[in-house]
Amino acid sequence: MITTSAVIKNLLNITDTSYDSRITALLPMVESDLINYCNNQFLSSVNFAGDITIKGTLGVYTLECSGGISASGLADDDVIYLSGSVRNDGYFTITNLTDTVITVAEKVYAEAEQGLKLSLAVFPVELPMYISQMIWHKMDKIKDSGIQGETIKSYSYTRSDSTGDAGYPMDILHGLDRFRFIKTGRGRRREQFIDRRGNFVGDIITDNVRGGIV
Repeated sequence: MITTSAVIKNLLNITDTSYDSRITALLPMVESDLINYCNNQFLSSVNFAGDITIKGTLGVYTLECSGGISASGLADDDVIYLSGSVRNDGYFTITNLTDTVITVAEKVYAEAEQGLKLSLAVFPVELPMYISQMIWHKMDKIKDSGIQGETIKSYSYTRSDSTGDAGYPMDILHGLDRFRFIKTGRGRRREQFIDRRGNFVGDIITDNVRGGIV
């Protein structure tokens, strides 16, 4: 969703396959932890809303409608957030897009036509670094009693003595605070950052929300 196991391994300088299964298992959970901690789904103003039928057959997963997708501004490789469904709300990566059909990489469960909303998710380029640190913190070895640090090849991580309510070291959480959305009252949210393709995304404004970025 936000990143991949290959990117995490590269950031941690892991070149063998010893940790592959653990990283793959931890990645979706850690990404969910990050989004929940930040209280921020990282959604832009680019979206499509309409009647959509969700289909999944022989490993091909599609979101199908009568038309209008092309004009929404979505594109191949974009990450979208689906909302309003019965079983499929969440993030999906577009592998192919036409005016009537979005094919996604992740598994979906078939649902009859209903009114749904697709929103473009734009993740700051810094997030994979925080995710790699969070995954490393979750590794079994780093959780062993009394261990303060661990090294794999040239990557070294030292445990923080202070752990936040989210279960991660405070130095990681403090870094995420700039992306955090705190509910304080009605207002407007303005986002400006570089997306994962290196493009500057500025002046994405969401009205009628509660709170603001810390």
